[in-house]
Amino acid sequence: MERIGRIVYPGRWPAARVSAWNVARRNGIAHIRQLPGMTHNTPGGYMDRAARTSGGERNPDATARVITSVL
Repeated sequence: MERIGRIVYPGRWPAARVSAWNVARRNGIAHIRQLPGMTHNTPGGYMDRAARTSGGERNPDATARVITSVL
């Protein structure tokens, strides 16, 4: 989904230098974190309670852990 977002959301285009997204990226506020093995939507998505990471952690728990680590 992250790769598609670069195309379909004009605010993420490099030419949109003053978009909120690009300003946040330049200022180190917005970050892209990839969660290996997870898809964007269920099944297997970030919030799929039945899916687990390769380490055995439930996907929602892993997602919450990554989000809280950057807050």
